[in-house]
Amino acid sequence: WLGFDEDERGLFVRGANLRSHLKDAAAIIGQEFREAPSLKNKFDPKFGCDQVQAFKQRVADRMRVAKDRLYIERPDGTVYTEPSGYRRAVMHVQPPGQMPRSCIKLVDYCEPAVLRATVLIMLGRTLSYEHLRAMFAWSAEQGFGQDRQLQYGRYRYVLGEPVECQAEPRRIVRADGKPD
Repeated sequence: WLGFDEDERGLFVRGANLRSHLKDAAAIIGQEFREAPSLKNKFDPKFGCDQVQAFKQRVADRMRVAKDRLYIERPDGTVYTEPSGYRRAVMHVQPPGQMPRSCIKLVDYCEPAVLRATVLIMLGRTLSYEHLRAMFAWSAEQGFGQDRQLQYGRYRYVLGEPVECQAEPRRIVRADGKPD
C-alpha cells in the first residue's frame, strides 16, 4: 500500500520528492537543449565544456525546495487529513531467483489537490528562466507521483517571476578552522 506521509497537521509530500521530480525533468530537458541546433558546438571556455553538458547535475547543484513538508491542500486551503480514496492496480514482479508473479498494489490519492512549494534555484549563464519553464512544462505533463506511466499525477503549475536573493554571503571555514 503506497500512502502519504502524515503528521498532526495532515498529509504531506516531502520536498525531496519534488526535487527528484524536477531533476528527472532536467535530465530530459537537458537532452533536448543539447540536441537543439542553435546550441550545438557552443563552447564555454570558463567551464571547458558544452553549455548544456551535465544539465541535470547543474540543476541539482543549484536547486533546493524551501520546505521539507509540502502539505496537500484542498482548493479552499484546508489540509487533507486522510486521502480521498485509493486506486487498485495489478503489478507484475519477479524477485531475484524466483518465478514471475502478479500482485495487487493500492495507491492513495487526494483529489482535487493543491501543492504549494517554493523552489530556490540559482539562475545564471548555464541555467536560465527559459530552462525552468521547459522543465516545469514537461514535468507537469509527465505527472508527479507513483503512477505517472498511467497518466496519474498530471498537474498545472504557476511559475512566479524570479526574485533577487537578499541573503548575505557566508564565510566558509574549513574543518581545520582556516578560512576557505
